[in-house]
Amino acid sequence: MCVIAWIAAIAASMLLDSPIASAAKSAGVAGWLRSSPVGTILKIPGEYWFTAALALFAMYFYARRPKWHGGAFVLICGLLSGVNGLIKWIAGRARPFKMLASKQEADLAPFHFQPFYHGINGLFGTSNLCFPSGHAALAFANAGAMAILFPRYRWAFYAVASLTAAERFLETAHYFSDTVAAAALGIGGAHLLAWLFNARSDATESREIEPILTQGRT
Repeated sequence: MCVIAWIAAIAASMLLDSPIASAAKSAGVAGWLRSSPVGTILKIPGEYWFTAALALFAMYFYARRPKWHGGAFVLICGLLSGVNGLIKWIAGRARPFKMLASKQEADLAPFHFQPFYHGINGLFGTSNLCFPSGHAALAFANAGAMAILFPRYRWAFYAVASLTAAERFLETAHYFSDTVAAAALGIGGAHLLAWLFNARSDATESREIEPILTQGRT
C-alpha cells in the first residue's frame, strides 16, 4: 500500500511540474537561489559530508549498543540513495528549461522522457538528468535514517529534508515531482534497510535461543 501511495503521489505531482517551474522562473526565485548563499545552505542536507556528520552524531547518541550500529545505519542509507543516478539514466528526463547533455535552454517538457539516454555511456557522462533529485534523495535518506533512530524528532528531520527539496524545484534544477520521487527513494530505502537489519537480528537471536530451548526439552 505504501508503494502504491508513493506512485500515486509522484504521478499527481507531475501535474504541478510545469506551473511551479514557470512560476519560479518568472518570479525570479530560481535566479536568486542560484546566486544566493541561501540556496547553498539549503542544499547542505543533500551533501555526503553532512551524512558523515550525522553518522558521527548518531554513533555518539544512539541509545542501543553497539553504538556504531547507529552511525553505520545512517551511512548505508545515504549510500543507498545513490541509486538515484541509475534511475535518472533509466528515466532520461531533462532538467526544467534544459536539454540533455547541452547547456542550451529549452522549453518546458515535463512529460518528455528519453530512457537509457546515450546508451551505457549516458550512465556515466550525461548532464542535466533530473529524475529523481540526488540532493533531495540523500536529504530524505538522512532524515529517514535519523527518524528511525531518534523517532521523537522525526518531524524536524523531515522538515529539514523538505527545505532541501523545495530549494531544488524552486531553483528549477528539478521538477517538483523529481523531489517527490526522491523522498520516496530516500525514506523507502531507509525503512527497507531497517526492516532487513531487524529481520537479520531476529534470525540471529532465534539461532542463539533454539539450542537452549532444545536442551531444555531434552
